[in-house]
Amino acid sequence: MPPNDRKVFGYTSLVLITGFLLWYFFIALKPVEIPQEEIVNAYRYPPIQTESVELKELDPNSFEITFRSFDGSIVNGQISYPENNEAM
Repeated sequence: MPPNDRKVFGYTSLVLITGFLLWYFFIALKPVEIPQEEIVNAYRYPPIQTESVELKELDPNSFEITFRSFDGSIVNGQISYPENNEAM
């Protein structure tokens, strides 16, 4: 390598290393310790109100169910069981 190329390579390396060190110490995100209780509380839902569950028989093996979900929405559904006892 000619002496001029070595200077360019040296300056470029110095600038890149300096830039990386500045980024690492001043800009990069640092690890944050989060307590287990805080994580659990973030995903905890309020208790479900089971008093509002309505179950209505449509057939001997079919039921209609209505209840209020944890976010206040009304949920309507139907549960059907097989007629033969062998499948149970």
